[in-house]
Amino acid sequence: MTLRRALVLLTLAVLAPMLAVVAAIHWHQFDIRRAQEEQANLELARAMAVRVEQYVQDMLCDLSILGGLISGPEPPTGAQITHLLTGAAGERPSVLLTALVDGEGRIVYSSDPRAVGISIAGREYFQQVRSGKDWAVSDMLISLVDQKPTFVVARAVHGGQGDFLGLVFTSVNPEVLSDLEIGPKRCGQGAVVVFDRQGTLVFRRPSVPLTWEKRRAWTRLDPMLRETLAGGRERVGEFVSPVDGQLRMAARTPVGDIGWVAGASRPVAETMAPVYQGLFRSLGLVVLVAAGSLIGAWLVGGRITGQVERLQSHAVALGRGEEAKPMGAAGIRELDEVAAAFSRMREQVAGREAALRESEERLTLAAEAGRVGAWDLDFPTKRLHWSAVYLKLAGLRPEEWGGRRDSFLDVLHPDDRERIMGMVEQAIAERRPTLVMEFRIVRPDGQVRWMRGEGRTFYDADGRPLRDIGVAVDITERKRAEDELRKAKEELEDRIQERTAELAQTVEELRRSNADLEHFAYAASHDLQEPLRQVASFVQLLALRYGDRLDENGRQYIDQAIEGAKRMSALIKGLLDYSRVSTQARPITPTDVGAVLEEVLSDLHLSIEEAGAQVAADPLPTVPADRIQLAQVFRNLISNAVKFRHPDRPPTVRISAHRQDGAWEFRVCDNGIGIESVYYERIFEIFQRLHTRRYYEGTGIGLALVKRIIDRHGGRIWVESQFGEGSTFFFTIPVE
Repeated sequence: MTLRRALVLLTLAVLAPMLAVVAAIHWHQFDIRRAQEEQANLELARAMAVRVEQYVQDMLCDLSILGGLISGPEPPTGAQITHLLTGAAGERPSVLLTALVDGEGRIVYSSDPRAVGISIAGREYFQQVRSGKDWAVSDMLISLVDQKPTFVVARAVHGGQGDFLGLVFTSVNPEVLSDLEIGPKRCGQGAVVVFDRQGTLVFRRPSVPLTWEKRRAWTRLDPMLRETLAGGRERVGEFVSPVDGQLRMAARTPVGDIGWVAGASRPVAETMAPVYQGLFRSLGLVVLVAAGSLIGAWLVGGRITGQVERLQSHAVALGRGEEAKPMGAAGIRELDEVAAAFSRMREQVAGREAALRESEERLTLAAEAGRVGAWDLDFPTKRLHWSAVYLKLAGLRPEEWGGRRDSFLDVLHPDDRERIMGMVEQAIAERRPTLVMEFRIVRPDGQVRWMRGEGRTFYDADGRPLRDIGVAVDITERKRAEDELRKAKEELEDRIQERTAELAQTVEELRRSNADLEHFAYAASHDLQEPLRQVASFVQLLALRYGDRLDENGRQYIDQAIEGAKRMSALIKGLLDYSRVSTQARPITPTDVGAVLEEVLSDLHLSIEEAGAQVAADPLPTVPADRIQLAQVFRNLISNAVKFRHPDRPPTVRISAHRQDGAWEFRVCDNGIGIESVYYERIFEIFQRLHTRRYYEGTGIGLALVKRIIDRHGGRIWVESQFGEGSTFFFTIPVE
């Protein structure tokens, strides 16, 4: 093989791993991107499931109130029932009609007159409610009124004795429902969907016109939907969408007790586009580098080959003892130096022989001065010479030393003989010039000493060993120290493992306890919403019907009950928000703080105007944050600044930010009543209030919620205040 070809092959060998590394990196990025998208789809599907379940629960609550009014002790007239049904249907744009059905399945009153008299006795949801269920949600079906796709939410109506009188139901238009804010939106070509128990599409966001056949085609094309409907468990994967025919990455999750399935998806091409673009750019760069490298190797190889051929001719001449002509400058410094070295070769060989003899003499003197033992083994005769220092280290007198190779085996510890002889034989077989060994010797008095020997072996032209010389030192004390250090290290590692296991168990117990507490707070707050709404509705209905029959005390009691229900609702909402900081948090993304503040000020403009407050803000940055939670932080801080205003001056609020130590520090400054320093820490604890409701309304959750949100973002929050002059709340959000 020529040098030029070898250089080209070497270049290819170097470039091949580079190409493999590029491919491996992008393959890893592909896997990471896929896992991220699957998790994002699953989180969106879960959010959609929660929102759909909440929407159905709100519908059932409204129907429960309607049923209570209709079956009450003083039943309304037919005209009043129709008026109630029409009013209930008009409150939600997605409702087609709301109707009252008798015990035989015939619609007797409806917000849409066309539905009166129609029998729904054959509908599955009617049969479920009639058989004893308190409520039912139908699958997608064709409306008997206008022959359009719809689904029904129904609740039973019972008499005073618990007898079944019929049901009240709401027919929902899924096309309108998909345009309402009941679920998360996706950017690009992403979509969120909801299916009924038969796998029929209920609605899709973004909305697209679909025939009844296409709504029912999903189960045939979507294996994840079939598995979720069959097993009730979450699934992620890929499928071909019946809407646009694209291969999509998707997630499916059950929707509570309804039996429906919520999902989210995005086209694979859109999701993986950044990875593909990066791969193509990298491959293009590798191709350019490879082409340049191969061309350079070919040109350099040709130049070197010519110079080597001339150098070879010069070497042959020197080997024959001929006087070689000068080669002249080759243009390559290394080749010129090699050529000049040939002319100095004979002189150097003679000088090295003399230097070797001198070096051996100095080595002998150094060994005697440093108490380093030396040996000299002659392989052909098997004679082994030990220096006087070596004999002293072994505890031997010169007359006790046999002077043969086997004499060393007699001194060597029995447990080390096989190992040491194996090392020596292997070194000779491999023609290694040097060998380092650590071994034990047994002195005549029985004392065991550790030795470290370093030897050099000389071979003849056929590879047979001729001579071995070396030195040995006593390392017994070093070995003893190493044993003690090893034992101490093992004991320390055992202690570290025990402590690590204890800490891991404690951390796991704390994590599980925290998760249980968050789940309990969310479940308890969520389950209290419906009975609280019913209490408030019936108390208001009691005031409406019987208010003129009550005395002043009675009306005052009703007002207090309504006010208490409102405070309880605010408290439950605060608890839900507090528990959702971790359980239903959105991903951290780059967020324009100025835009978030504008939205918050728009929401609070009525309370700001009523208080005569002035709110000003400096230019604000873009930070990595959960947009919804960041809005909650500003909403709570600005609302508090307006609420706790000083009675002698109009409130002013100033928002600013500056970057410090890898984070953005935000300030919300007001001129309100201020806070005493002893309460700086207490105000961030849940349910801690500094004032009674007689002076200021509130639940004591707002600042605790703000601190929990800032903690989730990896920042911190604190307050500085001068009592009677105003307060400044500081919080930080890391840049990364």
